[in-house]
Amino acid sequence: MNRCLHTAPADRVAHSVPSPRTAACILTALLAGTGACAGEAAGLLPAGQKAAVTCARNLTYSTIPHDPERDRHQLDVYSPKGRKNCPVLFFVHGGGWVLGGKDDVLGIYGYGTVARCLAERGLVVVLPNYRLSPGVRHSEHIRDIAHAFAWTCENIGRYGGDPERIFVGGHSAGGHLVALLATDLTYLKTVGRDTHDIRGVIAVSGVYRLEDFDLKWSAGICPGLKWSVQVDPLAPIFGTDPEVRRQASPIYQVREGLPPFLLLNGGFDYCPLRHMATDFAAALQKKGCAVRSETIPWRTHETLVFDILRQTTEPQLVEAVVGFVGQCPKATAHGR
Repeated sequence: MNRCLHTAPADRVAHSVPSPRTAACILTALLAGTGACAGEAAGLLPAGQKAAVTCARNLTYSTIPHDPERDRHQLDVYSPKGRKNCPVLFFVHGGGWVLGGKDDVLGIYGYGTVARCLAERGLVVVLPNYRLSPGVRHSEHIRDIAHAFAWTCENIGRYGGDPERIFVGGHSAGGHLVALLATDLTYLKTVGRDTHDIRGVIAVSGVYRLEDFDLKWSAGICPGLKWSVQVDPLAPIFGTDPEVRRQASPIYQVREGLPPFLLLNGGFDYCPLRHMATDFAAALQKKGCAVRSETIPWRTHETLVFDILRQTTEPQLVEAVVGFVGQCPKATAHGR
């Protein structure tokens, strides 16, 4: 796994002073690149140990009168059984903003399995649904996510989670949504929340600049007789206004004081997504934000998350998430 860690300026180090033992653990984990010791300090379980998991399903996080898509305003909470004050991962599913959901496909495998695997390691995982296009357009997706996040802040203590340690994460379109939630304060403000409610951001193969998906294709049957077609797959999702798309692109919303970011991509991920991750990391670093970029070799956009043959989560993804969360036991670089 390739790692590149960019640290925040000294004046953005957490205010709390850890004990010598905890500090030594965190330093050792950072130098080793695994986060194992820090993970234990944060109450997470090391590799090879698993907690039993309970799941509260189909909890309503937002009520709209006469809502025709009531199930899209529901979430599931996966909790390690018998554990309290666990770090929380609010994880948003992918699907290109047009498909997908929190539930396993046919009850067998999907994002629910991902949540369960992470909960086995000591995380409380919140898995929300949100409305999809073409039924709705931007910014309804991100507004749903903001409401689900606010619900999490207010209620997660009842499910064993620590409301002071809520991380947001997502895969693909979900990576875009959590990155936008953290960078553009507009949506958190509408639900009475702030960037400081987010301990860290884990974007897995996310979308950070929407104009990179404008596609042009040309062909011809003979010299001098050519025709071209411009394909705009995002029009049903974000419309055609360039300014709307720019505002919806997290890379243009980067500012000082953001929580730490972990950007994950596969070695065989889609080229535009890998390039975007590089540019997004540079934009974050330029503003003094802590960011780590990791590439998991030999993994595609899908297998970066899903170990399809074994019907489980890609183990390297689990370790990357646990390691990142473990480095922020009680306070992060943007601490309150």
